[in-house]
Amino acid sequence: MVLSAWALVGCATQELSLNSPFALNADETLVLVAARLRNTREPRYPIGHLTVTFDRSRLMFTTSGSGTEAATATVGPADSQTFLIAAKVKAGKNEMTWLSGRTDRTPALGFGLMLFGVSAPFTAMPGKVQYLGFLDIENVDRKNESQQSTATAGQLVDQIITGLAKGTLAIRLSDESQRDIARFRHAFPALVGHDIQVAPLQQITLEPHVIKPAHRQTFEPLPEPEIVVLERAATR
Repeated sequence: MVLSAWALVGCATQELSLNSPFALNADETLVLVAARLRNTREPRYPIGHLTVTFDRSRLMFTTSGSGTEAATATVGPADSQTFLIAAKVKAGKNEMTWLSGRTDRTPALGFGLMLFGVSAPFTAMPGKVQYLGFLDIENVDRKNESQQSTATAGQLVDQIITGLAKGTLAIRLSDESQRDIARFRHAFPALVGHDIQVAPLQQITLEPHVIKPAHRQTFEPLPEPEIVVLERAATR
């Protein structure tokens, strides 16, 4: 059951309507990503919003140099939501580069903000709707300082209170297309008339990015990247 729908936020993100028929240009691809996001660090504030950024230049909130049109629906309870993300990207070589979001509002300090660098290259099929897979994402305790932090730089008070500051993201990547495509078609009625190509990401590297490369010397050495490999779905 779809509980709510909202546009992905970001300074270059536009709302994408998938409630009525649509057509894709030859240089466009509509990519679909399903993701479950849980915060299991105390006090377990749910991470109620998620943005996935696709960007070959690795700069925030752009897609191949232009604004992104995207939409999201959510399925399931607040503490273990599945996000159904549809984003229109440029066809050809592309890359998933950032996972960002925020927790639900805390009683006194507002939201805890999340920003996590990843690298997942893929080829976007021209004029097609393309399923990229299911991400099972969990905010867990960092084992050591070499692991990337879930929190944005600076580890603000709200990030400490919500359990993000000392956390890192554990990610499982799998192909759950038989389940997820039905969910997408239910959430976004306009997909019913389109074939969906199943071409899941083969791996995701948990790789911190320097947002301003010109100022690289101001950053501490980046943690060693961790690689997450595609798992085949057990439910077939």
